[in-house]
Amino acid sequence: MEKISCISVYAQGSPASTYEGEPVFNHGTFQGGHTINTWQQKLVVYGGYNGIDRTKDLYLLDGLEFVGEEELNPEVKWNKQVLQNTQDRAGHVSWIRQDKLYSYGGYNTKHLVLSDIAEIDLASFQVTNHTNFKTKSQDLDRRWHCGSYLAQSDKAIIHGGWNDRGPLGDVLLYDFSNNSFETIKSKSNKESVPSARRWHTLNPLIHRSDEFFVFGGYTADSNNKSSILGDQYIFNLTNGTWNAVTTKGDKPAPRCRHTMSLIGTKQMILIGGYSGADKVKRHTRRYMC
Repeated sequence: MEKISCISVYAQGSPASTYEGEPVFNHGTFQGGHTINTWQQKLVVYGGYNGIDRTKDLYLLDGLEFVGEEELNPEVKWNKQVLQNTQDRAGHVSWIRQDKLYSYGGYNTKHLVLSDIAEIDLASFQVTNHTNFKTKSQDLDRRWHCGSYLAQSDKAIIHGGWNDRGPLGDVLLYDFSNNSFETIKSKSNKESVPSARRWHTLNPLIHRSDEFFVFGGYTADSNNKSSILGDQYIFNLTNGTWNAVTTKGDKPAPRCRHTMSLIGTKQMILIGGYSGADKVKRHTRRYMC
């Protein structure tokens, strides 16, 4: 495997301190359950749990082109906005669309599981909340799900999660043009469909625009028997079918709460996660797809 290196990021206005020589964030800023997107050479961090409450903070990191320099560059700077007229939340998903951030679901400080979509204008920081959906889908309230924005069709795909009624394994499609949700019914036999799960990842396969790669997560059955997962699936949105994937090489251990991101059009990078036995996996894996 090609060598992968990691470096610290220095930024003005950053709430970071250090622990055992590594940057961490203090109480009162984001720690977990937040989302990260990129927009106009900025990093957009929204919501999350700060060790005390779920938040509705929005952080913008300016100067991404200078990130990675050994010394502090004044162009690299965090800017914080505390949003009004929306829920505090963590465990949500979010996407960038037409200079706006859209966030779906999650849960608030009172542990209420949310079913709304918050539309955040990244220029004015005005928030529009969408709750009146044209839909027949059930279980719109969910947290710890995952999803991806489909720019060509102007829709978002959502998979899995959890609400007060239990773990979820369904696939939803949200249509921005008419504010509607649709449940995509699986056409695969039961044995081919992944178990209901949360804290997993779903990534589009760029060279196959209607297919998505699902990895890992956490599941629990009706008897509250839990499992951390290391299985892999491809979902075909056009056909509504699931297929288990067998990969070669150094396969990652089962994990949840990891991240997986695309590199170009044929690679994905998997970082970290929780394995149960080990608190946090600091391993990095690269997939060819």
